Amino acid sequence: MSKKIGLALGGGAARGISHIPLLEAIDELGVSPVKIAGTSIGALVGAAYASGITGRELREHTTAVLANKIDAARRVFKHPK
Repeated sequence: MSKKIGLALGGGAARGISHIPLLEAIDELGVSPVKIAGTSIGALVGAAYASGITGRELREHTTAVLANKIDAARRVFKHPK
């Protein structure tokens, strides 16, 4: 009998994003969860992963999106000289 695992991902913005390194490790191990559940950001990360997006692809996309938002926030809140 082969072992099966399920994956439960939590919410909470940054805590939800912290699931991405776990997904990368799961990919490296060649493990394939048979069920994926999540709440809030964990549900979004889980849905993306369940659709076939890899942990690495999730990291690349998330890094790009956050970098753009941080850059925009810096421009908005830049102090005049």
